[in-house]
Amino acid sequence: MDELLQLFINGLVTGSIITLGAVGISLALSTLDIGSLTHGDYMAVGAFSAYFFNAGLGMNVLVAFALGAAVTGVLGVLADKVLLQRFSRRSPDSLIIVTLGLGLCIRAMIYLTAGSKPRQFDVSVTQVFDLGVVRISLPYLINLVVAVTAIVAVALFLSRTKVGKHMRAMSNDRDLASIAGIDTDRMRVYIWLFAACLAGLAGSMLGLVQAVFTPELGWNVLFLLFTAVILGGIGNVYGTLLGGMLLGLAIEIPTWSGFFGGVPSIYKPVLAFGILLLLLTVRPNGLFGKARLL
Repeated sequence: MDELLQLFINGLVTGSIITLGAVGISLALSTLDIGSLTHGDYMAVGAFSAYFFNAGLGMNVLVAFALGAAVTGVLGVLADKVLLQRFSRRSPDSLIIVTLGLGLCIRAMIYLTAGSKPRQFDVSVTQVFDLGVVRISLPYLINLVVAVTAIVAVALFLSRTKVGKHMRAMSNDRDLASIAGIDTDRMRVYIWLFAACLAGLAGSMLGLVQAVFTPELGWNVLFLLFTAVILGGIGNVYGTLLGGMLLGLAIEIPTWSGFFGGVPSIYKPVLAFGILLLLLTVRPNGLFGKARLL
């Protein structure tokens, strides 16, 4: 049972990273009809920016995470202003290709500026806290604290703030929201700032958990982000919050040795793909309501 509880903690950490990365995709899809394939590379930008502030400038890792998220948020807004808005009248399929190309360009720029050498945050990966039934490393503990804070903040932001309510209104009907007096152009800026910041934060968390990371960091988990979006119901941000957590647990728990000897860790992506196929067969609109609902 100690092993199972340990895997549960690991699943929460994995799920929280997936959740924060996927929320921005769900939000952009529901409000702007953009399926952003750039989000994986926004995660890499967040991780490398946070690494610069932490290992390069000696800042506290939590401060570095916040600054890395801010850098990614600014990049997300600039990318929309310079590129995505020019294609806003095109079909969603065209925009998907544009975001894919943008992600490739961002990844190439990271390689050109930072190189391919693996990076590691200035955080001890050997320090472990014994909580009796489970042992948790310092990187995992930091991620749990950041994840709980961020997920609660996201939920409160969407439900309690004026900007969050306007985002939800745009998700339900963008034209009606505009008629009601909501400045949709300004909201577009807030949406990309919010979405890219969360992706940057998720990337920093993933880089910390992996111990070492490269510019391929976010690309390697992009499939999991979209799986969480589909699991929660496309466009359902609250569903994505829960769907990402459930996906993380569903990936980690089956590796328990008490589960018919446990699924080898190398097959975790196969588990995610199997979950997606099963979901699309049984509930194609996701687990939490109809698609396009926020």
